[in-house]
Amino acid sequence: MAEREVFDFASFRADNAHHPVSGFDYIHAVHHTQRLPADFALWMATLYWPEFMRVDDWVFVKENFDDAYYHSLLESDNSPARNQFWMNLLEVTGLFENLSVPEATVIANALAGSWNAKLASEFGPSFAQARALIDDEYCEVFVTIGFSD
Repeated sequence: MAEREVFDFASFRADNAHHPVSGFDYIHAVHHTQRLPADFALWMATLYWPEFMRVDDWVFVKENFDDAYYHSLLESDNSPARNQFWMNLLEVTGLFENLSVPEATVIANALAGSWNAKLASEFGPSFAQARALIDDEYCEVFVTIGFSD
């Protein structure tokens, strides 16, 4: 794969100082110049508005669900609430490795907000909630559904 010029929003805005540009213009420019496949945009949409599935009265992000792993967790000493937590755990800092913890926290909070809106629309407002988790010690940021100590 050929190396493409990588640029951030600040440099994009500076290079286009002769006219106003928005974050949406930046998204378009990155998508076009990096020649990202169309399904990349669809997967980004799925990240923020995932398909959920209910299993045994618990909710899971369908993309993360693994039936064999789920059944192995059922045989463990974990509670079903903990199983839901662990199976839905998504490391934002692992997905986007170049983000700082504060930047990843913004993403995780946006994901939690989007997931909660979808959870409420599908299952009602009192259903399990998504939330961001920040591990300052290891500089990791996550989003998951349910369980809280």
